[in-house]
Amino acid sequence: MRLLTTGLLLTAALSLSGPKLEFVHKRLINYGDIIEGEMASISIAIKNTGDKDLLILSAFPSCNCSSIDYPKNPISPGSFGSIAISIDTHGKSGSEIIVVKFLTNTKEQYSVIRIDLNVIPRTK
Repeated sequence: MRLLTTGLLLTAALSLSGPKLEFVHKRLINYGDIIEGEMASISIAIKNTGDKDLLILSAFPSCNCSSIDYPKNPISPGSFGSIAISIDTHGKSGSEIIVVKFLTNTKEQYSVIRIDLNVIPRTK
C-alpha cells in the first residue's frame, strides 16, 4: 500500500512540473465593432503558472491581416508577460474571426486564443 501511495504522489508531482501558460483574462476576445480600414489593437496579459521558465516559441495567426508581438525571453514561474495583436481590417467586412495558435514549451505545446470582431463598412 505504501508503494502505491508513493507512486501516486510521484505521478501527481510530475504532472504539475514544467511551465504553464495561462491567459489572465480569457481565451475568447469579443472586440466588437470596428470601421473597415482601422487597426484593431489588443493587449493580452499572460502568466506562467508553472514551476519552470515558459517560452513562447512561435505564433501562428489564422490570417495574414494579423501581426503578433509576444515575449521572446523566458517568463519565469509566477511572472507575467504581454502579447500584442494588431489586426488590419482593410478589405474586411462583417463578422471576422481571428485565431492565434502559440507554440510553447509547455506539456500541451499549443495554446489558442480567438478574437471576434465586426467590421463595419466605411461610409464615403
